[in-house]
Amino acid sequence: MWVTIALCNHGARAYRLCPLRIFNGTPTNYRDKTGSAELADAARNDPNGFYDRMTIRHGGQEFVLCGPEVQIVAGQSEDVPAPQVQLALF
Repeated sequence: MWVTIALCNHGARAYRLCPLRIFNGTPTNYRDKTGSAELADAARNDPNGFYDRMTIRHGGQEFVLCGPEVQIVAGQSEDVPAPQVQLALF
């Protein structure tokens, strides 16, 4: 599953959703990622994107947004790049 973070007339930007239970990293939330000016600046300059590792809730389940963000362009038929996050297998 993917979540769109921005739309425009020629495409969208999106992050892959990973169930929290199989995410093999350190999740965060918006408040913790932007709690100070220094943290907010680091979040804006994160190579995996501003929303990378943020937790969200959908359908009663918790997910993690996994960067880097992907640009989806209307009419483009290339494969989606492989995620950069290592997931637990079990």
